[in-house]
Amino acid sequence: MVSQAASLLERSKLACREGFTLADVRCFALEGVQNPSFDILVLFALMTNAVFIGLQANQNASKQDPPAHYSMADMMFCAFFAGELALRIFAYGGEFFKFGEWWNYFDLALVMLQMGEEITAASLGPRNQSMLQNLSGMRILRILRLLRVLRVLRVIKFVGELKKVVYLIFGSLPSFFWAMVLLALMIYVLAVFFTQLVADSPPPIDEGGSEHWEALKERFGSTMTSALTLYKTVSGGVDWEEVSTPLMEY
Repeated sequence: MVSQAASLLERSKLACREGFTLADVRCFALEGVQNPSFDILVLFALMTNAVFIGLQANQNASKQDPPAHYSMADMMFCAFFAGELALRIFAYGGEFFKFGEWWNYFDLALVMLQMGEEITAASLGPRNQSMLQNLSGMRILRILRLLRVLRVLRVIKFVGELKKVVYLIFGSLPSFFWAMVLLALMIYVLAVFFTQLVADSPPPIDEGGSEHWEALKERFGSTMTSALTLYKTVSGGVDWEEVSTPLMEY
C-alpha cells in the first residue's frame, strides 16, 4: 500500500506541475493524509471518542437522560470521521479501494453506521426517543450505538506494532484451530473413559461412600457431563481437587 500511495503521490505532483487545478487540490490532499501529523490527529480523535463512548455507556447505565452536549459531541465526531474518510477517498481516488487493505472498508462501514445512527436519532427526535422506547426505530438506534464501539479498533490501523500482532493472530488461526481439535479429541477420549469407569463402579454399601458416589454421578454421569467437567478443569472453571477427590476416595 505504501508503494502504491507513493506512486499515486508522484503522479499527482506531475499533474500539479502541469497546472490542473483539481489535480493541484488533490495533490495537497494526498500530501496531507500521508503526513504523520494527520495520523496523530485521527488517533487522538479515536482515543477521545473511545473515552466519550465509555462515558455515554456509563450515563445510559444510570438510567438518566443524557446531557444535551452529548448529542452535540456525537455529531461533531460523526462530522470529523466522515470528513476524514471523504478526504482520504478524494486524495486516493479509486485507488482507495484497491490498496488491498480491509481497513479502508472497515472505516467506510463504521462511518456509514454512525451516519445511519445520527439520521435515525434525528428522525426520532429527543422527545420521541424518550416516549417510544419499544419501537423498531429505537431498537435500530440502540444496535447502531452498540456497534459504534468498534471504532476503537481503528487504533490498530495507526499503530504498526498492533497491526503486526493482529496479522500474527490471524496467521496462527489455522494452527490454533487444529490445536483445539486435538484438545477436543483428548477430552472426548478421557470423558468416555471416566464415564465408563463410573458406570461400571458398584453403588456404595455404607453411607460413608454415598457422598463421593453422588459427586461422581454429578461430574461423570454421562459423556457430556464428563467432557464438560474435564474442560472446566483444563480452563480453570473448577479446581482439580474437587474432581479428583471423589475418584480417589471412592
